[in-house]
Amino acid sequence: MGNDIFVLVEHHDGAVTDPTHELLGKAAELAGESGGRVMACLLGNNARELAEGLGADVVLFVEHPALETFLPEAYVAALGALIAERDPRLVMIANTTVGMDVAGALSARAGRPLVAYCTEIAFEGDTTVATSQVYGGKLNAEVEVSGPAIVSVIAGAFAPADAGLPTLEEVSAPPDLDGLHTEFLARVQPDTSDVDITGEAILVSVGRGIGGQDNIEIAQE
Repeated sequence: MGNDIFVLVEHHDGAVTDPTHELLGKAAELAGESGGRVMACLLGNNARELAEGLGADVVLFVEHPALETFLPEAYVAALGALIAERDPRLVMIANTTVGMDVAGALSARAGRPLVAYCTEIAFEGDTTVATSQVYGGKLNAEVEVSGPAIVSVIAGAFAPADAGLPTLEEVSAPPDLDGLHTEFLARVQPDTSDVDITGEAILVSVGRGIGGQDNIEIAQE
C-alpha cells in the first residue's frame, strides 16, 4: 500500500463538478498527513483541458472513446486498472449518482472495502477512520478500515481545494475498454427551471406543525 490519495474527477458538459473540488481539498489535507500525493483520476476523451487548475499534485489522464460520456462499466475498468497499478492508500469518490454507480462495483473489483455516505475522514496510523451517515442521516457511524480503502463522500462535507498546477500524466487505457458489455445510449437532462436547493446556504422546511396554509407566510419571513 502506498501513501497516495486518488480522487475521481467527475465532470459534465465540459466542466468539473463542485464535489470533485471538495474531495481534492480534503485529499490535500490527508496527503499532508500520510506523506503521499493527491492524484486526480481524469477519465475522458479529448478532455485534457479539464486537468488545468485542479488542486492536485498529479492528474492521471486515461483517454479512450468509451470514456467520452459516463458509463459505469468503463469507469470501473479504468479506475480498477489504475488502482491495481498504483496501489493508493485511499480512493475518494463523490457520493453522487455517478459515484454511487461506480463505488460499489469498484470495491468488488479492487477487493477494497468501501465506506459510503462519508462526512469526515481521518488517518490513524495505517487505519482510515470515516464517519458515515446511515438510515438517511439519522445516525452517524464511525467506521475503521485497516489498509487501503475506498470512500464515497457526501457533497458539501469539505471545503474545496484552491486551484493548482498539477502535472499531467497520460496513462494507457486498459484492454477492458475495448470489450465492454454496455453502451451509452442517451442522457436525459433534468428540468432545471426550479430552484437548485443544493446551491443554497440555508433551507427552511415546514410540515404539519405549521398549522395551516396561512402560517406559511411566517416561515417565509
